[in-house]
Amino acid sequence: MADKILNLIKSLQKINPSQIVKRVLEQNKEYVISLITQEQIYKKGIKGDGSKITPTYSPAYQKLKERKGLYQGYVDLSLTGTYLKQWIAEFNELDFEVYGVRESNGFDVAQGLKNRYTDGIEDFTKESLDAINGLLIKNIPDEIRKELQNI
Repeated sequence: MADKILNLIKSLQKINPSQIVKRVLEQNKEYVISLITQEQIYKKGIKGDGSKITPTYSPAYQKLKERKGLYQGYVDLSLTGTYLKQWIAEFNELDFEVYGVRESNGFDVAQGLKNRYTDGIEDFTKESLDAINGLLIKNIPDEIRKELQNI
């Protein structure tokens, strides 16, 4: 009996928790990206600190969005939908970054939007970070079990 416990302890010591977190995030990349693009920007028009994306649209641009049936009453960066569909998530063992496409036809779209609407549009809100934490808590035990089966 003691041998089984000792073997389990040795197996657990071989597990790299950072790699497991990275794997769970990579497996759920689209969801992680959607927390910013859909939940924050499109549905609420907010930045990572919870404040509204500013400045507001110009009257002419607002009318254009209204004519197309796309104006929601706040800045949502979604006239064509291209920007919100071209986000990237990069994960390493100690950190991760999610950001909008850097270049389109020679123009740095993300930087242009950050210059216009201030920094913070690529940051997670506390609510989004809590959702990522919940995702990890839900999925890590299964990943640990898979690791132990492979050792």
